[in-house]
Parts: sequence; structure tokens; C-alpha cells
Amino acid sequence: MDRGRRGEPARRGHPFLAARLGANPELRRRLTAARQLGASLKRFDGWEPRQYTKVTAWTDDGRPAAWVTRTEPEWDSRERSLMLALQHWEGGLCRRCGHHLDETMDPANDQDNPESAHGWVADGPDECFACKALHRAEERQQKDESTAHLASYSIWSAVLVAKKPRSMRRRR
Repeated sequence: MDRGRRGEPARRGHPFLAARLGANPELRRRLTAARQLGASLKRFDGWEPRQYTKVTAWTDDGRPAAWVTRTEPEWDSRERSLMLALQHWEGGLCRRCGHHLDETMDPANDQDNPESAHGWVADGPDECFACKALHRAEERQQKDESTAHLASYSIWSAVLVAKKPRSMRRRR
């Protein structure tokens, strides 16, 4: 097993680049978009591979008889390192709040630490009206005895539609 400092198992995933990604949200967005498209960052940014052809043999009358063509690799060591760094950085995100654990677990950011200059506070809640509509539909289904048995495996979706004018709405 590879060993890092102090005899600990060596960490993979390019932590230096991961720290750089942590400080650069725009680079993270571009890398994430490139990964979703199955492309390297340089390809995502418009790079196209160049081809190099080298003639290896000539005919007696001076024409090429044999040649080798090489294409620049899309996934060079820099591109691979960036993707591994993104994976390393994402591995440090809290699964619940989405913030990076380096910040969320730092005692200097603990709300209950009297010595800390910063502290986390909840922001929100924000109401998602599509989720609200889904929740209401699920509740209606669970209350209806004829369809309640379907509730545990029903998949609902929400669709945005125009509302009827107030004058045409049903009165309850």
C-alpha cells in the first residue's frame, strides 16, 4: 500500500487540485457540465484534437510511401487530474446540506462555540409549489380506499398549467 505523510495511507484524487476547485465555483460548474456530456474540460471549452502526420518512407521518385498519423489525446494527464480532483472534492460534500465538510465540521464555524467568529444558521424554508401539489395528490390517494394500496409505488409528476379565471372556478 502506498503511504503518505506520517505513515498514513496515501490519499488519491489530487487534493491540491480539489482545494483549487473548492475556491473556484465557476471551474467546478464547467467541469461538472463537461463530465455530464462525457467530455474533457478542454473539449468542453472548444478544443479540437490536432493530427500530426510524419512520413516514414519515400518512393524513389520522392512521393510518400509510408507515414504515421498521431492524434492529440483528449484525456491527457491534466484533464484526468481535473476530473479526479472534482471527484475528490465532491466526496467531501455533506449528503444532507450539500456544503463541504471542511467548512461544516470546522469548530471555527460552530454556532455553539463561543470562540467562533462564524456560525451556520438555517436559511429558509423555501416552499416548492410543485412538491406541494404532489404531496396533496399523494394524500388524496392514501385517503381513497379504492387506490390507497397503490400509494407506496405510485409515481407522481407535477405539471404547470394555466389556472381558470376566478369567475369560472368552482365554489365550495
